[in-house]
Amino acid sequence: MMKKLLGIVVLGLLLISNHSFADCYSDLKTRWDQNKNNSAYNTYDKGWQRNLTGTFTFNNPTKNTIQITQVSIKAKDGNTVYSANHNLIIDPYTKDHRIGVKLKNNFTEEVIEGYYYACRYAKAGTSSKNQYKTKNKKSDSWFKWWYLLFILPAIGLLKGFFEDISSKSNNKKNKSSVKKIKSEKEHPGNFIEDIWDGKKPLGETYWLYFVLINGIISFGSAFFAELNGNNFYFVPGLISNVVTMVGVWNSSTFYQLKKIEDKQPYGWAYAAKISVVLNGISIAATAIQVFTS
Repeated sequence: MMKKLLGIVVLGLLLISNHSFADCYSDLKTRWDQNKNNSAYNTYDKGWQRNLTGTFTFNNPTKNTIQITQVSIKAKDGNTVYSANHNLIIDPYTKDHRIGVKLKNNFTEEVIEGYYYACRYAKAGTSSKNQYKTKNKKSDSWFKWWYLLFILPAIGLLKGFFEDISSKSNNKKNKSSVKKIKSEKEHPGNFIEDIWDGKKPLGETYWLYFVLINGIISFGSAFFAELNGNNFYFVPGLISNVVTMVGVWNSSTFYQLKKIEDKQPYGWAYAAKISVVLNGISIAATAIQVFTS
């Protein structure tokens, strides 16, 4: 009887001992990846980033949910070179969770003594508070309610555009027998200045420069900013939007004055200006969010 009791006690102590030594550090598979080729890394809190010194990479092959609370780098003299608090939640059986580190460009790797992190177990289902948000077709639709604000101006713009084409066609027919003798030499001016000053036709300014070309530039700026993790790439898109919005506004004004002179409706000019105002509000909100985050 004593032998059985002693065996149960010993077994219990072994189980307690094994449980006490099993911790998040032994669960995780970790490594430090030095960024020698200036590659882009997808980090948990900032998405894709370039110009990183390196990344802490974590793999979790266990059933436990683990939270990374801090990463640090220490020099051989005992000083801490880098330290940052984090809230990275690593789900069970997942890998390649990265925390990016950016040090000075002239940083010397030879002085490093080691790379450290702090972790603890987390409740299953916990999510990172500062997790970088990526687009998910199932959970985050591309459609936003405020897109509806652009529908009415767009309809007005299309209607006015086709009316303008029809009006020009009629004018050509009426003036086919009239000989043009105007021979003034007008300075062609700078192409960008012509757009800015509203000298281009409203239909051309709005659909070609504002919608198409500006749309391509804006998309490219956002794409490269996201890819490189650098908000500087938003600047070309911002400049493009400002130039084309001013151009549409000025061109709309000239269009409106001409229609008033000819005693014709000019709702297309108002629609263009409303579209510019809505786009300006959207651009301003986006710029504030990007450059203050």
